[in-house]
Amino acid sequence: MNACIVTYEFPPEVTSGFSRTAYNLVDYLSNENNKVTVVTSSEKRDTLIVNKNLTIIYLPRIKNLSQRVKRLFFLKELDKFFNSYNPGRFDIIHFLDAHESYCINNKFKKTRVIISVNEYYSFIGFFGILKYPCSFLEKSLRLFYHPYLKYLNKKYLPQADMVVCNSRYLKGIVQKGAGIEKNKLRLVYKGIDTSLFRPGRITGKYNSKKILFVGNNLKRKGLIYLLRALKNLKNMHPSVQLIIVSKEAGKKITDYIKKNNLNRVLVLTNCGEKKLVRLYQEANVFLMPSVLENIAQTLMEALATATPVICTDVGSNKELVNNEVGILIRPKKSCDIARAVNFIFKDALKAKKLGFRGRKMIMDKFNKKNMSKSYYEIYKECLKK
Repeated sequence: MNACIVTYEFPPEVTSGFSRTAYNLVDYLSNENNKVTVVTSSEKRDTLIVNKNLTIIYLPRIKNLSQRVKRLFFLKELDKFFNSYNPGRFDIIHFLDAHESYCINNKFKKTRVIISVNEYYSFIGFFGILKYPCSFLEKSLRLFYHPYLKYLNKKYLPQADMVVCNSRYLKGIVQKGAGIEKNKLRLVYKGIDTSLFRPGRITGKYNSKKILFVGNNLKRKGLIYLLRALKNLKNMHPSVQLIIVSKEAGKKITDYIKKNNLNRVLVLTNCGEKKLVRLYQEANVFLMPSVLENIAQTLMEALATATPVICTDVGSNKELVNNEVGILIRPKKSCDIARAVNFIFKDALKAKKLGFRGRKMIMDKFNKKNMSKSYYEIYKECLKK
């Protein structure tokens, strides 16, 4: 099989789950003796031939602009690339995110096209946009941006041979919102490298009183509600510590921390993969208080390291988290966060049981081999048509 994987990010650049998903999938395909071409973006690189089965083509990426603008520029570069590099030479072209598929044209009719959909925010209606957690200016922009994305999804997703969603919740929204035929929709959950994200030999992990938060888009991820809860948690557990890993944790966050005397908060805006794994391994609990979420990769990473998780009951989170591995709470409720963290902190044995049940669940169901094999089976199914 000659497959092309299109992804905005690819290691060594890792800022989201897309990059890790792409790497795990490409590694599996090339090891199965398939020819794989990765089309991605970079500010520095051009083309890299890794081995006889793997070629990485880096399209130009602009610097110092917002992620949204960078991805629009990548889409423009993809359009130029496929106009000069005939898509028909590939058996399969897999766009790992729907946003990159907006370059599809008549030239793609000679190949099989797979599109992965990773979020439902572009399908949110008018009142949903008004509730979106962002500034007034960004909310105003989203009133135009989201309907436009919805229009593009309804135009391009039906052109795919298969559309793959990474949660049942998302699959239902895409089927209804983009008018995709049921026989063209597939479900493939994200998969974690459980040999990388694994429990560490950490003494006192479940008594450490360390809370870990990992994520960007901080308003949507609900960080402010965690910070508010921390003020109450300080009274119950004076040694509580919060570690925030986020490239977007800027001055507003640090000012809030100082203003409210939250002196046991560590903010990391630059964190390598090994350091991140170590932070998961040391954490007493991982917290993701999102206002909107599909299914967070960081939850899977935390569970894989045998760390109990607390997350909001929004989107697809309940497909991953239940009372066997963590705690589901209401969104925007700092009191729920404080209560759930207190429950974890008070019972180290219970926390450990939650953590290791979570580890087992990830190894059984949400591992990288299951994910990659599922995609591979979809490719072969498409080629039989």
